[in-house]
Amino acid sequence: MILAAGIMAAMLSPVFAHKRVALIIGNSAYQHVQHLRNPVNDANDLAAMLTSLGFKVKVANNLDRPSMELVLSHFADAAVGADIALVYYAGHGIEVDGRNYLIPIDAKLETDRRISFEAISLHHVLAALEGVQGLRIVLLDACRNNPFLASMKVTAPSRSVEWGLAAVEAPKSTLISFSAKEGTTAADGIGRNSPYASALLHTLNQPGLEIGLLFRRVRDRVMKETNNQQEPFVSASLSSKPIYLVPPPKTAVPLPQPKPNLAAAVWDVTKDTDSAKVLRAFIARYKGTVYADLAGARLKEVMDNAAKAKASKPAPPKSNAAQKKLRTTSLGTPATTTSVFALVDGCRSSDLGACEKLCSMGRSRACNKVRCLKGIHGSCRHRGRNWR
Repeated sequence: MILAAGIMAAMLSPVFAHKRVALIIGNSAYQHVQHLRNPVNDANDLAAMLTSLGFKVKVANNLDRPSMELVLSHFADAAVGADIALVYYAGHGIEVDGRNYLIPIDAKLETDRRISFEAISLHHVLAALEGVQGLRIVLLDACRNNPFLASMKVTAPSRSVEWGLAAVEAPKSTLISFSAKEGTTAADGIGRNSPYASALLHTLNQPGLEIGLLFRRVRDRVMKETNNQQEPFVSASLSSKPIYLVPPPKTAVPLPQPKPNLAAAVWDVTKDTDSAKVLRAFIARYKGTVYADLAGARLKEVMDNAAKAKASKPAPPKSNAAQKKLRTTSLGTPATTTSVFALVDGCRSSDLGACEKLCSMGRSRACNKVRCLKGIHGSCRHRGRNWR
């Protein structure tokens, strides 16, 4: 985002000022003196840059005096209430008796008396900015070598007609930047733009340049380009509040880190435990903290894992007690020692029922006796005595 800053607090918001307006004038096609090559280029290029910086820009090139008066009048209405208003002029200018004038393309200036009628006073430009509520900027690339002086007739010996423009005291909340200091001239340039316009185009959109530093950068660049032959200067009346056309780059503000606490430290060494007992103790000790909630989730995980592990174990083999259960009587009650002796005695006496019961209890001899009694094989006389 781009920050427009000025004297008013609104101009310090982190967005474009609510209202930025600019009037850009480039006079190249002079009718009565040699044309200037670069003012129209300078005006068009600067207009494009200011548009990118959030300005609503009016470009008016090659204006005669009525047209200059008209556009200044319309701009005065457009600038009412603006947070930043900027006027840029490139073309011929002249100083007469300490007053600065901008020269329209139809001016002849045959005598010094004609200046007030054929040129536009700098005070006229400043008057167009009176309705601005914030910052007013005037950029004047109008100190070029003036061809009108060679043919102008001075009618009053006491009248001073000088090269370049005179220094002026800027009104409140106003910055005036001259392309060359008092009494010196500015170069038109051998490239597309004048040295002053080139420095503006290089500097105005740089982020984080407070406006005072910005115009010092413009000065240094012009002096370097002209081998110290041209030195811009600034007259300003501004408050101490920083003013930026483009804000400094935003930097991330680190979030405050929470102070370490005992619950966090204990949880750090407890969080991987598989002990439900340890987790329950932690929850009871640090109840009400976020770490107790985390411990609760961990406890549920541990209990679920234990249940799954138990369900996946194979069933144990049947015990001896279960095997003994198979050895029951026909009534389903466990065989006692006494009943076994009775069955043995009965089987010895060739009681088929007793032998069958003993056979069902795993007594192999009784099973042999059953086969004998049923005539399946051989004599039923058993040689052994110990049926138990």
